[in-house]
Amino acid sequence: MDESNPSPVDPEIEAAVLRFMRANPRQTQYYWWMLRHNPERALQEIMCRRMSRMEELEKLADQLMPLIREWVDQTPGLHTCIEGTLKSKILFPSVAYIEEAVRMKARMDLGSPGQAPSRTPT
Repeated sequence: MDESNPSPVDPEIEAAVLRFMRANPRQTQYYWWMLRHNPERALQEIMCRRMSRMEELEKLADQLMPLIREWVDQTPGLHTCIEGTLKSKILFPSVAYIEEAVRMKARMDLGSPGQAPSRTPT
């Protein structure tokens, strides 16, 4: 990689990707070939894989949402607090809601019983 143009990717993630590429040379060669000879198809294939992962996450989120809603309903004001933190998150809204609910619930469980959410909406 060109040192004058630093990667926007986290160095740990970049290292993991490079390890994966070295461990999977046939797949790496396939993508290099696709990028050189049929870049539009390569992009479609990459986006198709991302779309599949997104659909799997959304399906899982739909299955978890009733449990999460039950947790949230047990604490007055928690839903409003979660919604306040999610205004800027456009992709995966149900996944983001679940992550934030779990984060806030964990903070509250570690604190004193009946403690209000520590985050306030922005």
